Amino acid sequence: MPISLHSHSGQFCKHATGTLDSVIRTAIDRGFISYGLSEHMPRDRVQDLYPEESGIQPSELGEQFDCFIAEAGRLKQLYSPQIGLLVGIETELIEQSNTFQLLDQTLTRHRDTLDYLVGSVHHVNQIPIDFDRPMFDRALLSFESTNHSLEPLHRLCEAYFDAQHTLIERYRPEVIGHFDLCLLFNPDLDLQAEPAVWTKIERNVRLAISYGALFEVNSASIRKGWPTPYPSPPILQLIISLGGRLTLSDDSHGSDRVGLNYDKSFDYLKMNNVSTLWYLVPAAEEHSIMQPRGKVSAVPIPGNWWEHPFWSQASANPVTAANDRLEDLDNQPTSSSSASIELASLNFQSGQTPNKSANDERFKWSQFPIDKFTNQTWFIVSSSLPFWKSKKNATISYSNLDNEPSSVMYDLVEYHGALTDEPSSKRRKIEGIDRPKSEMNEDAQLVEWRWRGKGLLRLLSSDWQVIGYNLSSSKNGDENGKPSGPDWVVTFFRQTLVTPAGIDIYSRSPTSLPTELKEQLLQALRNHPSKLVSSLVDSMFDIPHDIP
Repeated sequence: MPISLHSHSGQFCKHATGTLDSVIRTAIDRGFISYGLSEHMPRDRVQDLYPEESGIQPSELGEQFDCFIAEAGRLKQLYSPQIGLLVGIETELIEQSNTFQLLDQTLTRHRDTLDYLVGSVHHVNQIPIDFDRPMFDRALLSFESTNHSLEPLHRLCEAYFDAQHTLIERYRPEVIGHFDLCLLFNPDLDLQAEPAVWTKIERNVRLAISYGALFEVNSASIRKGWPTPYPSPPILQLIISLGGRLTLSDDSHGSDRVGLNYDKSFDYLKMNNVSTLWYLVPAAEEHSIMQPRGKVSAVPIPGNWWEHPFWSQASANPVTAANDRLEDLDNQPTSSSSASIELASLNFQSGQTPNKSANDERFKWSQFPIDKFTNQTWFIVSSSLPFWKSKKNATISYSNLDNEPSSVMYDLVEYHGALTDEPSSKRRKIEGIDRPKSEMNEDAQLVEWRWRGKGLLRLLSSDWQVIGYNLSSSKNGDENGKPSGPDWVVTFFRQTLVTPAGIDIYSRSPTSLPTELKEQLLQALRNHPSKLVSSLVDSMFDIPHDIP
């Protein structure tokens, strides 16, 4: 029976991808019967921001989490006939007094919606230990000493398990997240050989068992280089020997990672003779309700969990995904599917050497089918631009102006400013005029416009370029001029004084791009010759749409 109690989405987590809705729909498509939505708790100190969060204020994380709660609650109801969804929060423990105060406030504010906690620790000595190797090494260096009986690595693990114990003791999380995350970069470290550390591990396991917590078998470690899920074999065997309850988590950070490496989790569980798996359901019989929140019950999966049809499917068709941020993203081969998508190079700027692509000819003004692009509405379905975070129903319309060439366009952007806005409510507007850039002669110029705002925005301008398209009845069809799949456009926005460089993907409707095609577009962008373009792909996310 496919379950997961730990997941994230790019809509509310900057090191993830995709929308929460896309994660849920993928879980449904892959046969999950229960799925936990467990976004990271907010942080409110500048020093606790991750590198990808450097452009935001800490207060925005709190607002983002509030939006997550609202959206998760909405989707829980929307998809209730198809899948059992629970709304959770993944904890931190950075600086104890600050973290506890913030977590207490968050739990109180959302007590009516939050179902459960994933009790996780990601920091030691207030330094992240799972972001990348350099940060882990910083944490390790904080334990350098010549007058201590333990080696720095063992001392780091000791501090990690002490923090974990403090968290478990105070909050009684229903799920214990990636129990031995401290071993991420040292999976072969034998903690049983160090009694001072192993004693703390056993203490934590016994404490969690005492109130019925579920220990997640978390497959995320495999995509980060481990041969097995968390926890490592010695700790898994300890949990089993003491009667601990095990559950499954994919710790997905996007729809492409839903159920990722579950085939390997299956093998790991069978190899260790795990006979029972548990999961969470809305509070049922009184004796099974987990305290102190009292929102869920832990129940065993009925029958032999390994006989569920999902597992034969997972073995025959294992989930594959884009690389995690900790994995090597260099030297990735160009797939045949992404190679078939033609993208333009970026227009070179004054003083730069042209970096032309063989595909550029069809992106010149003389070749671009402007009549198929204008006088209709496009849905912005994916973006890397931070402006679209926590917004929905974003569309853009280009229309011709009287007494102007067809390449001069009225530009109307409309969107809902909050995920909680009613679909039928009035959307916000941004108006502007797009004129072709005239800095270069037409032979050298690819399709690029300069946007200038109207009204209060008339002093603002930005440059944007079409770097990919498929337009019905255009020259981008087959050799007979027929449409070659759904219409789409990829636009690149240059950096301004107030906005970063970014990428948008447009389609004719919010659902017209198949998942496979979207992945091909993203892979083509990853392979773009411009490092500026390729570097933006991992920060892209889907924009939700719920207009009737």
